[in-house]
Amino acid sequence: MKDIVEISNAMQLATGLQERMEKDYSRMDRWRRWHRLTALLYAVITISVPAIVAAGLVPDKHELIKKALLILVAVTAGLNTAFKPALHSAIRRSDTNNSRELFDRYRGELAGAAGKAEAVLPVYQKYSELFGKMYHDRGAKLVESTLEQGRDTTIHKGQGKPQ
Repeated sequence: MKDIVEISNAMQLATGLQERMEKDYSRMDRWRRWHRLTALLYAVITISVPAIVAAGLVPDKHELIKKALLILVAVTAGLNTAFKPALHSAIRRSDTNNSRELFDRYRGELAGAAGKAEAVLPVYQKYSELFGKMYHDRGAKLVESTLEQGRDTTIHKGQGKPQ
């Protein structure tokens, strides 16, 4: 009876971690797709709308539409510039892939443990620690990049480090 309880507890821990890892990967993948779609939309608007207006595809009697389209291009270009690090982030893509790889390795090792509590617990502990570290590091990178954007990184004459 004690073995059944231990296996049940170990499997509950393992299942909980698996659900957290899967949810994290899902969110990362969803945001990566959203950013890619947004970047594509911004690029299409920024490239096509000025060409449409310049080619005269909007009749002259619709000056208000022309002005609205040009304002749309200005706003879209501004948004694209402001959010470019998020929209075109190779780091975010890499983080998504790392998250999926860790999840797959965990599921593989968990399947290899074959429901034995003494085999499941070390797998759980190993991947719980790896997942926590990966999650923490990813958050730290986001915070650091946010702080770096507002920092003056110019090197002043006579000084060897950024101010």
